[in-house]
Amino acid sequence: PKLKWYYGYSLLLVPASLLGVKVSPLFFMAHLLILIGRSNVAQNVIEAMTANGTSLLMTLILGMFIVYVFTAIGYELFAEDLAGETHENCTTLLQCFIFAFVSGPRAGGGVGELLTQHRWESTRHLLRLG
Repeated sequence: PKLKWYYGYSLLLVPASLLGVKVSPLFFMAHLLILIGRSNVAQNVIEAMTANGTSLLMTLILGMFIVYVFTAIGYELFAEDLAGETHENCTTLLQCFIFAFVSGPRAGGGVGELLTQHRWESTRHLLRLG
């Protein structure tokens, strides 16, 4: 049965190649799937992700809750500091949450790196420590 699947999949690679040449290079990604079938390590990674899918989903939800709590605090205390150059990052709590959830992991120091810089004499530094 495994050999039949392999040959069936190999026959699908020919149209994927033609579509990759004529339509879009994205069709060439189908060829990468054959590496998963041949690599025990890749199969173990996929098995770990699918077998523990519920745990991964719950971890994501917990992370979203934590980001939401800190976003709500930041929205109340630092909305003007999170405004950024376009002044549209935190006009609503939902918009501020999406901004923190998307931009936070991409910033090297988290969302704090995206805050407006203040002089050391400012009292805003003490608030940011909390």
